[in-house]
Amino acid sequence: MRNIPFSPPFIDENVKREVMDVLDSGWITTGPKTLQLEQEIAKYIGVETTVSCNSWSSGAQIVLKYLGIGEGDEVIVPNYTYAATALAVYHVGAKPVVVDVDDNYQMDLEQVRSVINSKTKAIIPVDIGGLPTDFITLKDLLEQEKYCFQASSEILKIIGRVAIISDAAHSFGAKIGASKTGSYSDFTVFSLHAVKNLTSAEGGIISFNLPREAGDVAGALKLLRLNGQTKDALAKTKNPANWEYDIILKGYKMNMPDICAAIALGQMKSYDSILDERKRVTEQYHKYFSNQSHFTILRSEVDNRFSSNHLLMIQLNDKTKKYRNDIITLCSEKGISLNVHFKPLSLMTAFKDEFSVYECPKSIALFSSEISLPIYPQLTNDDIEYISETILSVLEDLVND
Repeated sequence: MRNIPFSPPFIDENVKREVMDVLDSGWITTGPKTLQLEQEIAKYIGVETTVSCNSWSSGAQIVLKYLGIGEGDEVIVPNYTYAATALAVYHVGAKPVVVDVDDNYQMDLEQVRSVINSKTKAIIPVDIGGLPTDFITLKDLLEQEKYCFQASSEILKIIGRVAIISDAAHSFGAKIGASKTGSYSDFTVFSLHAVKNLTSAEGGIISFNLPREAGDVAGALKLLRLNGQTKDALAKTKNPANWEYDIILKGYKMNMPDICAAIALGQMKSYDSILDERKRVTEQYHKYFSNQSHFTILRSEVDNRFSSNHLLMIQLNDKTKKYRNDIITLCSEKGISLNVHFKPLSLMTAFKDEFSVYECPKSIALFSSEISLPIYPQLTNDDIEYISETILSVLEDLVND
């Protein structure tokens, strides 16, 4: 029997060399490799600079803190997302306001319009599966609603409307037209978690587009990620006589170490190829599933928006969705690991009492029939054939039983 895991990391010789380089250097915490990763990602996505951190969650909190968002403020988030999207808002003392999603698992923009008020300071759209949000339409909407916006910090005054913090945990390398995600929103936060297209084992990357000096913004974000400390360990080591530092604000401890940055640096050397391979896997699935009626597949291209193909999400139809758990179990018995993305926030124990006031029927319906299939460069065409034929065979048996 085959053993096909859901999402193993992509580790090649480039990754191993970068990691060994760090270990041999004797410097494993935040240092030259982290700075190099920030520079290479900035060049890749087409922005002046980026800031690394130790997770998507950390990056979102740093951005919210930088924007001055806190108690008494509201931030709009979709119901169909991982818990971290809402938790980041809670952790800075603000209130998440939940909206439903559309058929592509992305924010229902008309519902967004209905909940914006003077307390709304930011919105966190989520690029589920790797498909970028329609930022052009979203920005137009927020410009139309500027009349009720009340800035509560100097940075929000500069933006002049509700701030967009893109949850791009799934969409590193995705495109809108010819431009990559990270170059559209006021802030974009990428995840470099172990299962992501680009990984550092644990980590995050912040990019931004503000009418301010990029170095000033990056410097402020880096202060927040390291306890508000004016010198990091590397700077003090380079000049031991100049050891003295200060804590000038109450920041966080959220920096990325070089040992993690090295993994992502290794992957960056072949990241275009990684994306090509993920696209190949997606196309192979489409080939096998094109003439069946049991489910639909999440689109990887919508209105000139091109997915990074982080997830291969299928949506069971009304006749087959009752078999979801059976499908997952039976495929597991045949060596295929499947998954579900995501259980909506309003169904989670930590949130359901507070979020029960929000009407999100589409989120619940999508969740009840979603299954995610393995998708990563290491899958061979033969693997995909086996996965596809197994799923279809299992479905036929269940439907005809």
